Formats: sequence, structure tokens, C-alpha cells
Amino acid sequence: MIEIIQTVAALFIFSLLVAPIVMLSILLVRSRKPKNPNQSVKLEQLEQNDYNIVDDVNKAFHDVSQSIAELQEKMEEIEGKLDREENTVKRFNDKRK
Repeated sequence: MIEIIQTVAALFIFSLLVAPIVMLSILLVRSRKPKNPNQSVKLEQLEQNDYNIVDDVNKAFHDVSQSIAELQEKMEEIEGKLDREENTVKRFNDKRK
């Protein structure tokens, strides 16, 4: 019975001594791995993608605003023509009477 208790105590003390050494070795192995240089390249690619998206959106908004401006000009032209036609028809009717 005493031998079992001594064995359990020895295993407990052994684990207390070995555990920090194992954790330290794991930490050293992980810290010695080189940093991933691809992250900076990936970040640059993502930034470039963001700039491309912003440029595309700005171009689209610019094209839409130009289209709206052209449509407004055409509408004003059509309204002007309708006003002229309405006036000419009225004057023509006035002259005939």
C-alpha cells in the first residue's frame, strides 16, 4: 500500500518537473518558426483589390451621373419642342379664324 502511494507521489512530482520543460520546448519551437512573409503580400493584394473596387464604383457613379445629365438635357429639349409646337398650333388656329 505504501509503495502505491510512493509511486503516485513520484509520478505527481515527475509531472510537475517535466511539464514546464515540455511547455518551454513547445514555446521555443513555435517562436523559432519564421514569420509568414506572405501576409504582407496578401495585405498588399487586398489593398490593391480595394482600390480597384473603389475605382470601379467611382467610374460607375460617374457614368450614371453623365447619363442622368444627358437625359435631363434631352428632356429639356423635348419640353422645349412641345412648348414650341403648342404655341405654333395655337397661333395657326388664331390666324385661321
